[in-house]
Amino acid sequence: HMPQQCIVVSESLQPAIDSIRQAATIDMKCQQAVKALADITGYDRILVYRLTHDGSGSVITETAVDGMPSILGLHYPATAITKQARNHYCRNLVHFIVDIDDESIPVTPLANDACPAIDLGVSELMASSPAHLAYLRSMGISAKLSVAIIVEGQLWGLLACQHRSPMLVNPEVRSAAKMIGQFLGLSINELERARDRVEQEQSKWVHDKIMVELAKGEQIENSLDAIANIARTALDFDSVICWAGNKYSVIGESLTLNEFLPLLDVIQKLKTDKIYATSQLSTLLPTAVEHADRVAGILVLPLSRQSHDYLLFCRKAVPRSIVWASNPMAGEEQPATPYGQFSTWEEHSHDKALPWQPQELRAAEALRLTMLEVVLRMKDQAAQHQEAARKQQDILIAELNHRVRNILQLIRNLVVQSNDGIDDVEQFTRIVGGRIQALAQAHDLITRKNWEPSSIEELIQKETRAFLGQQADRVSIDGTGVLISPQAFTTMALVIHELVTNAAKYGALSNDSGVVKISLKDARKRGFHIHWQEIDGPTVKPPTRSGFGSTIIEQSIPFELQGKSDISFHEDGFQALLTIPDPHITRVRAKELEQNNTPDPAAPANPEQPTKLLTGNVLLVEDTMLLALGAERHLMKLGAARVFIASNVSNAKHLHDQKEIEFCLLDVNLEGEISNDVAWALHEKGIPFGLATGYGAVDSLLDQFPPTRLITKPYDLADIASLIMAIRDEDSD
Repeated sequence: HMPQQCIVVSESLQPAIDSIRQAATIDMKCQQAVKALADITGYDRILVYRLTHDGSGSVITETAVDGMPSILGLHYPATAITKQARNHYCRNLVHFIVDIDDESIPVTPLANDACPAIDLGVSELMASSPAHLAYLRSMGISAKLSVAIIVEGQLWGLLACQHRSPMLVNPEVRSAAKMIGQFLGLSINELERARDRVEQEQSKWVHDKIMVELAKGEQIENSLDAIANIARTALDFDSVICWAGNKYSVIGESLTLNEFLPLLDVIQKLKTDKIYATSQLSTLLPTAVEHADRVAGILVLPLSRQSHDYLLFCRKAVPRSIVWASNPMAGEEQPATPYGQFSTWEEHSHDKALPWQPQELRAAEALRLTMLEVVLRMKDQAAQHQEAARKQQDILIAELNHRVRNILQLIRNLVVQSNDGIDDVEQFTRIVGGRIQALAQAHDLITRKNWEPSSIEELIQKETRAFLGQQADRVSIDGTGVLISPQAFTTMALVIHELVTNAAKYGALSNDSGVVKISLKDARKRGFHIHWQEIDGPTVKPPTRSGFGSTIIEQSIPFELQGKSDISFHEDGFQALLTIPDPHITRVRAKELEQNNTPDPAAPANPEQPTKLLTGNVLLVEDTMLLALGAERHLMKLGAARVFIASNVSNAKHLHDQKEIEFCLLDVNLEGEISNDVAWALHEKGIPFGLATGYGAVDSLLDQFPPTRLITKPYDLADIASLIMAIRDEDSD
């Protein structure tokens, strides 16, 4: 039956197109299209059915004549429009049924190989499936006209016209309906393109903000709060989870680590480097229903396929009810329910979050690419840092080898030169040992300052205390000191040592009344002057021969530092004027100089060492055999009944448990082992012990030990004796 009133299509079409064009939103455009079709076609109900990204759909706009029941807002499962039907709509935009009770006529090819199969995909009169006809019948619909809405080549939705009685519209009306559907698709596409441009700008803003935030070099987990705040401009979520480098971080009320680990296992099994989204986590992980009030939906951004790092945006459950036109759980194999009799199916959910919208998925993909760029940049920076560290390590090793060879050569020359004119082995050992000890003390001061310039005044004080002990007050220092370079420091250590040694053996410090006055003067561009003057000592006579010690005093500064060393042998006392050139000088304020003169962490020296400080057994923990043998000899000279030597923590603990120990000299580092366990065992038993180390006073290392005294390597008999006496003095207090 044709409509009773003839509709002049051409007069209605242009206003319809204009109204759709002028509408500002997708919903408003759909409303105008529905209204126009109602005017043009005369069907009882006109609606827009919109598909979602998962294939399901809903009625978003509707107009109907009086008495026609409304289905606005009704949801349909993905099976309502089969994949085959979607493909058909993309090829043929219009499909209509005049009367659902009309007989369907099968169209079959001729029974021979020359006739190919017939494709009815472009036919407007292609019959519908019996299930669909039954569904229309259950709704009281006898005729329909469907117009596909195509956006970007994909089926976006349908303009559906329904009538309660058989109805045939003429070709002009069908063409007008097709044009309205096409224009609606183009108009929606234009809006979505504009939206895409906004999203691209927003994604660029998110990208730039995150890149700036992570340009500081922070790890992703340390910047998670900032990342969440930036991402919130494009995504709606309740919490964020970061799993990076096997570390779990979270922002907001979310999963505990124990709750997350089963989910992590499931995510890893997905084996995807693309984003993954679900609004019902329980379909992926059944136990997720237990924490749906915190996390029911997730949007997963893989950060790296190799390392299995992920960023998760989470949504909590939102209790809601959805009215379906049929059971969404029924598949295509169960089409008769509820098609036999139209009825709605209401779904109540308590473990579903709000679905992730297509624009959010696009924003998440852009964010994933940004985070991937960040991760790749961090890996590149890490590789660059590793390469730089490797090169630096190679340089340090080469420099260390160079310095070790120089030190060995220096010690060899000290040994050879010190042998000049000395027949007594004990005297020779004492002289060589003193010179090596002076170098060691200088090296210790330099390394304590991380190879920065060090105080010349502190060097003089340390050498006089080490050599003179309680008589060090016979040496006075006047004037303000400076800091000198590490190269100059080593040279000056030997020079000062020889000056103190000669004064103690032959000069003002060899009697009971002599003193040494040292004047320090900064001559600015002319360098730094050290005036050494001996007073009230024995009558001085110039030496008949120049020994190695005199050579060090006279030639070291001019040769190594390009400075000056002027000495004079006055009858009333030896004098020396030493000039350190300006390039080796660092001038600081008095307060900074005072701070630089840090207290010596080693035990204070004592000049008159008692011959017997020990009577019982001593535990010596040292992993270098030659050092252990030397220390054993010193300990025996100090009265030890027996020295038990251990080279590692295990042996030391065994001896500690089996032997009665009076005192322990404990090396801090034993071939990669830190001996703090032995120290605490000794401390608990009340056995006094001292530490020996080649590191110097490293606070981060010594904090692992009980409080005690420390000596630095190389050490001698006097150092060990001073250590024992200092520990006993503290115990007596």
